[in-house]
Amino acid sequence: MPTLLILVRHALSTNNVLEEKLKEELGDKFKERYNQEKSCDPNIALPVGEVQAEALAAVFRDILAHVPKPFLNAPVELISSTMNRALHTMVPIARELGLPVKVLPEIHEAGGCWTSVLGGQPGATPAQIEHNFPGFHCDPGVNPNGWWSKTVREKADEADARAERVARRLLDKTRLTDADGHKIIVMVTHGDWMQRLLRVLITGNVSIGVDFKHLNTATTAIVLPNKEGARTQVVWINRGEHLDHINERSNPLHDMGQDECGNASPHPAKDQGIPEPVSPVALHRGQTWAEGLGGSGMFEVRLRELSLCESEKPPVDPDVGCAQ
Repeated sequence: MPTLLILVRHALSTNNVLEEKLKEELGDKFKERYNQEKSCDPNIALPVGEVQAEALAAVFRDILAHVPKPFLNAPVELISSTMNRALHTMVPIARELGLPVKVLPEIHEAGGCWTSVLGGQPGATPAQIEHNFPGFHCDPGVNPNGWWSKTVREKADEADARAERVARRLLDKTRLTDADGHKIIVMVTHGDWMQRLLRVLITGNVSIGVDFKHLNTATTAIVLPNKEGARTQVVWINRGEHLDHINERSNPLHDMGQDECGNASPHPAKDQGIPEPVSPVALHRGQTWAEGLGGSGMFEVRLRELSLCESEKPPVDPDVGCAQ
């Protein structure tokens, strides 16, 4: 079944706010303090996060009305991460569309439910999630004692492997079901892990040196290939025109300095992480920032439809380490 996957980064969280505050206070030395003080499973930040989520929900029917023609009026499935900030972001979308939500632990943020002080924490139980979020239904595989089963932080390679598993499951489901129908999946997940998933789905390589940065509540849409050898089609990336009328300061590209697994970026965050003269609003229009690991700078990639299969991975310039 041809599938349009719409990925949504969660609304601004209290951890995002804490991170920005500590970066301003401590600069590059914020990391240790942040890992001590952050919440293992934060809520969205009030009022900004709630405003972002409501603004996205208000335009979601319009988003669905402007998908590629074969997907107009296609059935929609809503899927959310088990983490609080994703669940709260999904609430107004589900209300607006009048649809139930499937809750999956596999799409949580890289690193999991942890802090450096508390270690790994169990997270909410399925019963708690379904009680607090009516109409949300946990996958049967969610641990009844709490969705996070580790006592330590998830490693970067474990987050990569999880992205590969989820990508394979999405592709297998797309290719094995009725080819005559069309389907839309709306998935609310997390900035760092979503980049890993996109690397796999777009290039076939979770380790490729390209990052796909997203504003809070920005969306990316890709058409999954429904047969072997077919190409993934990128419809838009980091779309967020619903944020245009929200205070720019409340919509930074968070986590530009490091990811949740502690991997340092070669280009630490500066201010909102967006070099002048490009503004967050400019990034809303079907654009993204691609960051070459080991490269000497950031380069803008405008993507309306990027068609890549595993045999067509972009070449890497050995001098700069960036996908061309």
